[in-house]
Amino acid sequence: MEDIITLVGPRAVGKTTIGKELAYITGYEFIDLDVLMNEELKSDGGLLSFAEKYGWDVYMHRLHLFLKKLLRRLNGKKIILDLGGGTISSEFPISEKNAHLVKSHSKIFLILPYEEDDKNTRILVERELQRKRKNFWQGWNDEKIREKAIKDYFDRLPGFKRHAHHHIYTKEQSPRKVAKIIMKIAKIN
Repeated sequence: MEDIITLVGPRAVGKTTIGKELAYITGYEFIDLDVLMNEELKSDGGLLSFAEKYGWDVYMHRLHLFLKKLLRRLNGKKIILDLGGGTISSEFPISEKNAHLVKSHSKIFLILPYEEDDKNTRILVERELQRKRKNFWQGWNDEKIREKAIKDYFDRLPGFKRHAHHHIYTKEQSPRKVAKIIMKIAKIN
């Protein structure tokens, strides 16, 4: 039985929805790393403002230090950890360190809708366009969102696959059904 279950995958894949359902069923605590980082960086306007002000390299370094402290603090607790899309699989070299750190403290589950990239990108772009009112996409037109979502998917997918212990394909199943699949694999009753 795993104490920390980590969910990774592209933005809009359903990590938060599945993670909250998994936490509800298991009694584990749900933690969204992006929410914690927004809180940690609130004096700088949150995660995105911090990254815009100091650069993504500086943000990723700060994230790494925060993640180290967080995982030490969570040791022995029962946690569902929702990682942001670029934490363990991005263009920044420190994301490899993040991946090894997370891997040493938890079982990592990659969440994707399907095994086929064309189906995944179609679904994820559609979801991102529906979410475009959120902070991340403010001021972006549909084409720019589409291009960014597809680029991030293909840039980060190899790292997600390399670091995940298990790949879960949701295939439009309910969050409860996916949570039960994860519970079975992680041997959580």
